[in-house]
Amino acid sequence: MLEAALRAAEEAGAAAGRAAEEAAEARAHAGAELERLGADGAAREAAADEQAALARLGHVLEEAVLLQAARSLLGAAMERVQEAGDDARLRRIGDVFAELTEGAYPALAAREDEKGIAHLLVRRATPEGEETGVEALSEGTRDQLFLALRLVAIEDHVAAATPLPFLGDDILQSFDDGRAAAAFHALRRFSGTTQVILLTHHRHLVELAGRALPAGALHVQALPG
Repeated sequence: MLEAALRAAEEAGAAAGRAAEEAAEARAHAGAELERLGADGAAREAAADEQAALARLGHVLEEAVLLQAARSLLGAAMERVQEAGDDARLRRIGDVFAELTEGAYPALAAREDEKGIAHLLVRRATPEGEETGVEALSEGTRDQLFLALRLVAIEDHVAAATPLPFLGDDILQSFDDGRAAAAFHALRRFSGTTQVILLTHHRHLVELAGRALPAGALHVQALPG
């Protein structure tokens, strides 16, 4: 949802496409080997190779679909917040972003370049008032900006449609503990808008949530495996 992330999504999508082509070639090769070798032990090995190639193909294609969806959502979010005159939404996103970054970035701004194109900027607390482009942010801070964009977009959607659960898959893995705790508080407040479901394989985030949130605010379901 940011210019740098868009470029990264494009590159990752292209890589996923190349991986899908390689997996398809591996599947075709394994199938040819299966026909050539017949029903002996080598044929069974070729069959296993074919199944592995199929599994890999399914995985890379799934990743490519997810990357394309993320790229589309990212572009739409950037376009909305960069529209001139959308000051109210920008302030709301900025408020959430300030909370998620523990006040390190207290506000957002949209500035037009010499071609009249608006660009999203973030304002630093230190040095006071300094503005910087999204591409200069760390990965974790960009993820926090993306989460702020996402929460405000969902709030707007829920106001006009049936609310759906918010599902986040390891969205806090790039956050340090302080900002992860801030995110848990923001998400707890957001749970008054819609149900919040977080998936993670990082146990320390579960423990951090338990410390950061009040009793009864968190339900943990451990999955086997």
